[in-house]
Amino acid sequence: MTNFGILMEVKGIEEPFTWSRELVNKLQANNTGLYYSPSRTPSTTSEGGDVSTQQVNWMGLLAVSEAFGGYFEYITSFISDMKKVFPTLEDDWGIYIPEVKYLSPEPLVNYDNLSLNKYPNVHFVGDALSARGITVSGAQAIYVSEDILGGAK
Repeated sequence: MTNFGILMEVKGIEEPFTWSRELVNKLQANNTGLYYSPSRTPSTTSEGGDVSTQQVNWMGLLAVSEAFGGYFEYITSFISDMKKVFPTLEDDWGIYIPEVKYLSPEPLVNYDNLSLNKYPNVHFVGDALSARGITVSGAQAIYVSEDILGGAK
């Protein structure tokens, strides 16, 4: 089993933060997000607890589509394309709706040692510096550690 993230940048919306907040408010039930799958139930966390979500049926998914104002078609199209690439996927998938992440500007860093330009004793590595994955995050941590200890150059 694997996890695919569908990332979508919505363009042409005048107030994207307001739009996404309103979407989240429309698509929450009992202060939790929604989950849809043609064949699965929501997962459990790595600690074995239930993921806080409200499962919706096909009719609920139609309401979700309306709330997205036409943008949900991109998500369903992506899933259809995934089925073409991975035919065994069939109906063995699920989506949590919506998962909204707000991007912020990356911090200004000195790329020689990943320290902040304004605070040279503070270093950003891993997700704090928008690294994706444990390998890149670990490499950044080693790089900074060697610099701090005087071994890098």
